Amino acid sequence: MENFAMNLWLEYIIGKSEKDDIGEMYAQLARELPKVMSVVATRHCNLQCKHCIFQKERQYFFNGAALEIAVKTIVSQMLPNPIVVHEGRIFEPKHLSWLQAIRQIRPDNKIGMIDNGSYATHISKIKLAGFKFDWLDISVDGPKRIHNFQRGSKDSFEVAINGIRNAQKVLTADGEVNSLMTLTKINYASVLETCKTLPKQVSQWHIATITPTRAELKKLTLSENEFKISWNQIKLANVLRVVVLKIYEVSDMLKLAKAVGGVKFFEAFEKAQMGFSSVNFVLEGVLVRYFPQSMAPKETFVLDGGVYRVPYYGISHTLAELNREELEKYTIGKVTAESNFRLLYEECVIGWRENFSREAFKEEAFIFQQIKNLQ
Repeated sequence: MENFAMNLWLEYIIGKSEKDDIGEMYAQLARELPKVMSVVATRHCNLQCKHCIFQKERQYFFNGAALEIAVKTIVSQMLPNPIVVHEGRIFEPKHLSWLQAIRQIRPDNKIGMIDNGSYATHISKIKLAGFKFDWLDISVDGPKRIHNFQRGSKDSFEVAINGIRNAQKVLTADGEVNSLMTLTKINYASVLETCKTLPKQVSQWHIATITPTRAELKKLTLSENEFKISWNQIKLANVLRVVVLKIYEVSDMLKLAKAVGGVKFFEAFEKAQMGFSSVNFVLEGVLVRYFPQSMAPKETFVLDGGVYRVPYYGISHTLAELNREELEKYTIGKVTAESNFRLLYEECVIGWRENFSREAFKEEAFIFQQIKNLQ
C-alpha cells in the first residue's frame, strides 16, 4: 500500500493502535518512495520575502551540468507518473536544459513550477525552446498593498498578477495555473479580499500556514485569535471559489481545533482520507490537508543544486552555513550519475528519524491529545 505509513501514523495519533513501538511506521516510511522531486535550481531571487524559508545568499550559483546529471539520475529511477517541481528560487532560461531533458527521459512525468511571476519576462525564450509546463503556481499573499509589503517590493503584486494572466502561454493544453497564499501576521485578515483579487485564470487556490524553520520566522506565525479570523474568512472565500488549506505545523492544528471546537474537529478528522504524504479532511466545508512533520521525507525529494537535502530545514540554511560540520545532518549527499534513488531516500529516512522525527512525533502526539481534551 503506497500510503501505509500514513495510515500507521494516524492509528498511533488517534489511539487506534495499541502498539508502543513506532518502528514499523518508520520501516514502512522507508519503503514508500516519494512521488515528487523538488528542484532548487538557483538560490538567487529577485525578492527577499519576509516569510520566505530561504535566507539571503551570497553564494547561489550551481554547476548547471552537475544539476542536470543529478535531476536526470533521480527522475529516471522514480516510480511511474512522477512529479517534478521547479522550486526556484526563480526561473532562469538556462534551466530549460534540464527541464527538457527530464521531459524526454520521462514522458509520463508532470513538471510544474512555483514562482513569483517573474518567469513571465522569459516567456519568449520558453516558447522558442518549445517547452511547456503542466502547471504553474504563482504566489499572491494579499491585495496589492499587503502583498507588496510582505514581499518587500513595490511592484511584486503586478508581477504576480501578470504571471497568472500569461500562464497559458507556457502551459500544456490541459495545464493549470494555481495560486498560493502564505498566512502571516501581515495578511491574516486579508483572506477574503485576496480571494476577490485573484484573476479568473486561477484554477486552484491554496492557503498555507507558515513553516517557521528559523527563529526569525516564528514572529510571523498566527496567534489563536488571528488564526480564527483567517479561518472565518477562509470559509467565506470557499463560497466564492474552492479553497484548500494546507497545514504543516501541528500547533496550527490545535489553533484550528480551537477555532471550530474539539468535537467538530475530531468528527471531521476521524473521517480523514490518507493522501500520499498528507491527512485530508473536510471541516466546515473546507478541504484541509495536514502534512505531519514526522513523515516529511515522503512528501518530496529535495534536490538543492546537485545535493539531496532533508525537507524544509535543509534549504532554510544558506549554502555557507550548510558547509559547517554541526549542520551535516541537513544534507544526505551529493547526487551523481551513479546514485541510487532508493538508497538515498532510505538514508534520508534514517537521518530524519534520528535528528528530527522523534521530537516531531512526540509533539504531534502531545498536541493531538490536547485536541482530544477539547471535546
